[in-house]
Amino acid sequence: MILTNTNIKYVNLDDLVNSKIQNSLLNELLLIVPTNRKLRRLKKEIINHTILRSAHTIHLETLSTFTEKLLKLSKPFKTLSEAASTVLISQRAEEMVL
Repeated sequence: MILTNTNIKYVNLDDLVNSKIQNSLLNELLLIVPTNRKLRRLKKEIINHTILRSAHTIHLETLSTFTEKLLKLSKPFKTLSEAASTVLISQRAEEMVL
């Protein structure tokens, strides 16, 4: 999904990202990926294509880290570990009457 303040009907995401990399404008992008594995792979790929081989201007987040950061801005909360959330979901699923 592309969020922008201009009226763009079609965007080639690969061309857009490649253009930002070539022009050293990565700080203008926020890339959100589903998993840490995808984040590491994409970050490595971007660094290999940048002129300075630097990662300090890459705004790259997983869906989890991005939502946590957004939620922390609005209301303090404690993040559950993956194991704890799995147990809670399993317990609730067992309690459900179908």
